[in-house]
Amino acid sequence: MEQELGVPAEEVEGRMSKLYYEHGTTLAGLVSEGHAIDFAHWHAAVHGTLEYRDFLGPDPALKEILDRIPLEKWVFTNADAAHAEVCLELLGLKECFKGVICFESIMEQARGRGQERSAGGVVCKPQRLAFDLALEAAGCAAAGRAVFLDDSRRNIEAAGAAGIHTVFVGSKDKCTGADYAVTSLHELPDAVPDLFESPDAG
Repeated sequence: MEQELGVPAEEVEGRMSKLYYEHGTTLAGLVSEGHAIDFAHWHAAVHGTLEYRDFLGPDPALKEILDRIPLEKWVFTNADAAHAEVCLELLGLKECFKGVICFESIMEQARGRGQERSAGGVVCKPQRLAFDLALEAAGCAAAGRAVFLDDSRRNIEAAGAAGIHTVFVGSKDKCTGADYAVTSLHELPDAVPDLFESPDAG
């Protein structure tokens, strides 16, 4: 924001937080304000400079848990595909998921329907349109057949309002819209045992 848009350094943090809160992501907020943003350049600058290996490493325990869930699993992120790819590779979880629903794919779906303009230029969680498009991309015909896990209270609330089953990650205190709450994904087997049952059971 400082280098490309000329926002004074002392204003960046406050502007960023405000835009994130009001629009779901800082990028979405900037676009809604009328800024012409090169999306690929934005993501490369924001995510491409991260020291991923300082924070992420293999999590075989989580992989074992995810592999036990018989449902088709997708990553749904507001970030770009490259960011998701790096994270999954470092965590050793790439093979756990059928695919990634990301910034580029959601925007492509929205553009194909002319819906990105009505969304303010960027389609992302927690917008209802983003959830509708994600369900479509995952081939899920009914929201009530999906389970959404996220560490954002706003995203959980939006998913719940869309009729999706939800698990809030980060606290055992449920937020609005949450069906379940866990401090860590490693708690899923005990906290949400239904996830590990065959979809045809009962």
